[in-house]
Amino acid sequence: MLVGQLSPGDAYLAVEAIAGTDYYRFAVGGRELHESMSGALFPLTIIFQDAAARFDRRASGAALPDGGGTMIRFDGVEADLIQALGRASALSLERKGKAYGPYTFHDADKAVAALQYCMNDRLTLWGADPGQFEPGGAKPVAVRSRDDWVPNDTLLRLAYFIPRSGAMLAALMRVSVSEDGRVDGCARLEGPTDATFEKMACAAVLAKQLFRPAHDPTGKAVRGAATFEIRLASRPR
Repeated sequence: MLVGQLSPGDAYLAVEAIAGTDYYRFAVGGRELHESMSGALFPLTIIFQDAAARFDRRASGAALPDGGGTMIRFDGVEADLIQALGRASALSLERKGKAYGPYTFHDADKAVAALQYCMNDRLTLWGADPGQFEPGGAKPVAVRSRDDWVPNDTLLRLAYFIPRSGAMLAALMRVSVSEDGRVDGCARLEGPTDATFEKMACAAVLAKQLFRPAHDPTGKAVRGAATFEIRLASRPR
C-alpha cells in the first residue's frame, strides 16, 4: 500500500494494490471532505493537475473518527488513473458542482514507481518472467472479467466454507500463466485453509485459456502470474 500526506496537512491519499490484479483501490481523506459525502456509491470526479487528466468515477465515503472529516474510497480503479497520479503534483475532487482541493503532493512519480516495483517483484517470486516488466514488455491480460472465472455452481459449493450465518468469505487465489495464456498452476494466498476449498476453486480455472500471454520486449511470449478474488456472503438466518 502507498500512503502519502497531502497539503493541507490534515489530508492524505492512499493507494492499495494486490499484485496480479488489473485494479487498485484509491482513497482520499481529510477534514474538508465533510460528512455529507459519507454513504454508498455516488458519482465523483477526480482531477489531476499537471497530468491534465480527469476521471469520472463512483465512490463511497465514511466519516473519520474524532472530527477527522471523511474518507472517500474508489474501488476497482484502473491503472491509467494511477499512472496519472504519478505524473501529477496536485488533485481536486468535484461533486455536484462543488470543488474540494486542490491537494498538493510531492514525488508521486517515485512513489508510484516504487509501488509498481514491489508488485512486479512479488509476481517474479510467483514465477513470472521478469522480461515482461521491462519497457516494451507486457504482463498477461485477462480475456474476460475475473468475476466470471468461477461458475455459479462452483460458487454455491464454495459457500459451504462461509464461517457462519451472516458472515462473508474472502479469498485471494494465485495462478500461473503459461506462454499460451493458459492457467497451469493455482494456489490459495488468503482465505479458507481447508484443502478442499483450494481444490474446488482451482479446478474452475486450471487448464483454461483465460489470458493473452505475457511477452518480453522482443515480443516473445513468456510465463506470467496473476491473482483473482472470491467473495461470498451469506444472509443472516
